[in-house]
Amino acid sequence: MPRQGELWFTMERWPASGVDPEIPGRALVMCLGGTPHRDPITDTLWWGGWVLHGGHRRWIKVLQGDLIRADDPRLQLDGAP
Repeated sequence: MPRQGELWFTMERWPASGVDPEIPGRALVMCLGGTPHRDPITDTLWWGGWVLHGGHRRWIKVLQGDLIRADDPRLQLDGAP
C-alpha cells in the first residue's frame, strides 16, 4: 500500500469530478498520505488517500493493483539496464 512520499504509477483512470482534475491511467503520482481499509462484508482491501499529479492534489480510492510502485521491475523496458 502507498506511503507518504512514494511515487506510484496509476493503472486506472480517475475521471474529473467537476472539482478535481482527471488523473489518466499510466500517470506518475506522489502519495501525500492515506490509510488502508478492509471492507467488513466483502473482505476487500483498499486504500484511500491523497496523491499529487500535475500540480494538483487529488483524493483517490484504489484497490490492490490499481497502483504500481514506480520502482517495480515490471515497469522496466526490454533491454534496459
